[in-house]
Amino acid sequence: MPWSFKQGLRVIQFRLQNNGWNERPSRRALFAQSYHSGSPKIRAMQINSEFKGVPQGGTRAVWRLRVLLQLQRRSGHLHHHPHRAAQGRQSLLARRGSLVSDLEPAADPFVTAISLGDFAGRCSNRAMPRQRRRAVIDIGTNSVKLLVADIVGQEVRPRYEGSTQTRLGQGFYATHRLQREPVARTALAVAQFATAARARKAGAIRVIATSAARDAKNPRTLLNAVRRAAGLKVEIIPGEQEADWAFQGVSTDERLRQRPLLLLDVGGGSTEFILGQSEHKHFRHSFPLGTVRLLAKFTVSDPPKPTELKTAREWLRSFLRKQVRPRLEPELRRETRLNPRHGVVQLVGTGGTASILARMQAKMTGFERRQIERTSLTLRQVRAHAQKLWRLPLAQREHIIGLPPKRADVILTGVLIYEAVMEEFGFNSLRVSTRGLRFAALLDEA
Repeated sequence: MPWSFKQGLRVIQFRLQNNGWNERPSRRALFAQSYHSGSPKIRAMQINSEFKGVPQGGTRAVWRLRVLLQLQRRSGHLHHHPHRAAQGRQSLLARRGSLVSDLEPAADPFVTAISLGDFAGRCSNRAMPRQRRRAVIDIGTNSVKLLVADIVGQEVRPRYEGSTQTRLGQGFYATHRLQREPVARTALAVAQFATAARARKAGAIRVIATSAARDAKNPRTLLNAVRRAAGLKVEIIPGEQEADWAFQGVSTDERLRQRPLLLLDVGGGSTEFILGQSEHKHFRHSFPLGTVRLLAKFTVSDPPKPTELKTAREWLRSFLRKQVRPRLEPELRRETRLNPRHGVVQLVGTGGTASILARMQAKMTGFERRQIERTSLTLRQVRAHAQKLWRLPLAQREHIIGLPPKRADVILTGVLIYEAVMEEFGFNSLRVSTRGLRFAALLDEA
């Protein structure tokens, strides 16, 4: 049976304790010693000699690391295997944590030293988490998005992001069949993003698709087109998984992990409602409530008419009361009751609509992640944006600061979804997160 990493740590712990030093060794020292490649008998003599003079309660890392590095240099290990030494140092920094519990001294110190050599051979290939560059391409109902990021442990560090509107859902909701031209635009966008990801040295590229592909009667049309254009396989993500990933991605923000959240992920074809705190989700559901879907449902003139705005608002209120409230309200009450110290549940928006509202509120000309995530909108501000957007013709909406011109039509229904949810469930503020589905998709693959 192969040794586990923890078993190997116990072996080294025994050896150090038997030489009169009862402090727990650091992971850095343990890992450095595990790569020592000399004779077990000689190594035992070296350890006995070098640790003999180390005082009880000495400086935790300095003495140990100094001794072990001296042993490494004497054996020529650092000279002959510099890559291993560097790998060990880098890996240890990424895996800090508690050590094994105190153990009884070993009966035979020499046998323990021999076991240390066996541990080095068996566990040298058990690499610690390293930085890896990956990419995910997200095919939505409205847009195709790219995220290239470095993955270090459970941390996602974005390096490049891109988005292009392909309107995969164009003409979809009349027949629930994907149309030829939107599919062709989407496949071309995926191929271009794949090229961009490879140019940025992404080691793996994942392609996922959500609402439109999930609900289509002919999803194979999209899958085959992407395979021909980009040579990549498309994963169609179920609604519940999309909700889980959205919440997981947002939870990578430490500022949002400490209180209960209601996450609203508004997409082109669906909206995911996720309620929970940290890793614990108490409610999740995907509703057929997307910006493109609603735009196809309502009549919207240019400029929109006041009666059209009234009709859209009334329909949304009715949908939330009949479809969402019976499922969500009991869970909201339960969450508030279980977390009295944290106050009320915080509403968090993720996805394109939420980011655009934050950019409009802060008058940002570009995508600035930190500034967007620092932005919070009140219900009054969301209402003001809705009133302004539904008064202006398309040509004027395209020149609003913070609003990408290609999103100037779907923003009408997107802002109404957030307004309706805030009104229906009594939320007075909306936090915005730029993390979500794509962050979690990279972590899931890593």
